[in-house]
Amino acid sequence: MQGQSNLTRRPNLIVGIFLLQLVIVYLPRCTAFQFFTCKEPLNYSELILNEFLRFINNPTFKRIDYTFFTIHEVYKNSLENKRSYRKYIDYRTWISGNRQCGKRSHESSNDAEPMHITATCPWYFELDYDPLRIPSNVARAKCSCKTCEQNEGVCVEVMSYMPVVRKVCNISVTRPEEMEFEYHADVEEVPVGCSCRLR
Repeated sequence: MQGQSNLTRRPNLIVGIFLLQLVIVYLPRCTAFQFFTCKEPLNYSELILNEFLRFINNPTFKRIDYTFFTIHEVYKNSLENKRSYRKYIDYRTWISGNRQCGKRSHESSNDAEPMHITATCPWYFELDYDPLRIPSNVARAKCSCKTCEQNEGVCVEVMSYMPVVRKVCNISVTRPEEMEFEYHADVEEVPVGCSCRLR
């Protein structure tokens, strides 16, 4: 009986050790864990500014305004050798516009009404909050309807591209209290409206 008891305990011990290893190895890599554990370096403002300046002074973009990122080819060119950032902490909430797709009376519409209400593909705005991004708050357009009004087409998001700075926790240090954020320039795809695309 005692031998059987030892046999049942051993698998539990092995499972416990395995789970402990998972926690030690993978928990520090979790972005949510990093956000609550990592701290801002003392010169974080200077580091963020330097990262923005490094991005602006990049030879590819030095002579153009960030509005050129609405051109897909420019954005695509910026992705070469770019590291990817997964968004584990991302909150979105409605801020403006009608989320429901409904028929609109164009006789009653006037020039004072905003385009996101009167367009053949209306849209609304969500506030996208990501504490690991600078700026942390970004307005994103979402199509209210799947199909276009008065047209045989589908509603698609119109994209723009904006420069941001990503906060990435340095997990190479041995002690958690030494973990500090690093800052990396990035280009984020942001929907700014909706348009009708013919099928």
